[in-house]
Amino acid sequence: MTQAAVPAYTFHLGDGVTTTFPYSWFLAEASELQVYAGAVLTTAYTLTGVQTPAGGNVIFYTPPPNGTILFLVRVTPQTQTTDYVSNDPFDAAAHEAALDKLTREVQDLNERFSRIPQYPGTISNTYRNQLLPVPVPVRLLGFDSNGALTTFDPAIRQVTPDAVSGLAWGKSSQTLLASSGVGTDTLTATGLFPAGVLGLGVTLRSTIAFGVANGLGTASLGDASMIDAWGSGINVIASIPLVDSRGRTYYVETVAGQWWRRLPFFAVPAALDVLLRADTGLFSSVGSCVVTAHYLTVTPD
Repeated sequence: MTQAAVPAYTFHLGDGVTTTFPYSWFLAEASELQVYAGAVLTTAYTLTGVQTPAGGNVIFYTPPPNGTILFLVRVTPQTQTTDYVSNDPFDAAAHEAALDKLTREVQDLNERFSRIPQYPGTISNTYRNQLLPVPVPVRLLGFDSNGALTTFDPAIRQVTPDAVSGLAWGKSSQTLLASSGVGTDTLTATGLFPAGVLGLGVTLRSTIAFGVANGLGTASLGDASMIDAWGSGINVIASIPLVDSRGRTYYVETVAGQWWRRLPFFAVPAALDVLLRADTGLFSSVGSCVVTAHYLTVTPD
């Protein structure tokens, strides 16, 4: 039997009524077919067409819900079960069956490889055979300046310096939750300014209005040594929720709100924390805000 060069997988879409879905390739055994309803492997069906070159049907016991993506794929066992005995007559049928199975295995592997990102065939040898870096929680995968795969801090926006000035704008953000500092007077955005940049300023956006428990009044953005430089009087209590045209809620500062605090350039030799400090009282379990550091990097020619 010959093996047609047909993809050994297919997709169907459930409509809540249909129970029968076809496949169009050869199966030596019923166990060589895997059926996924959504992302879940299922066996809630009967199968026809096993050992039939043109394939058959998957017949579900109950109709898959409307909109369910059905993925049917052949998974041929990677085994070789044909035994050639010395001096026996040549068994053409057994030999062809072994070649057919080998062809099906190659087709199945091609299906698997088609789901794996690949470099183009013309890529330089320098970038071939790259290994993925060790996974790091909450990090982005990308390419460094040498084209090697690495991980990046997702809070830092990767920027390209201007070719003429050598300057690059950047920013990093963190969300401060009152629930992380209940009973304290300080919430900390750790290492918000990366080392080696020129600091420009800080923005603060309240996403959930801070509660007034524990006598919390206003809060100031800054750190223990530079609180006045960052500016005081950022009122995070008077955040009023508004709803935009898409139904998304956002908050607007209405009383002494400071959304932006611009500063003279200042060097950041080491990673710098930014603190949100209660001017009076303590933080309760309610409230959150996004604090963003804006900075400038300078690169040599």
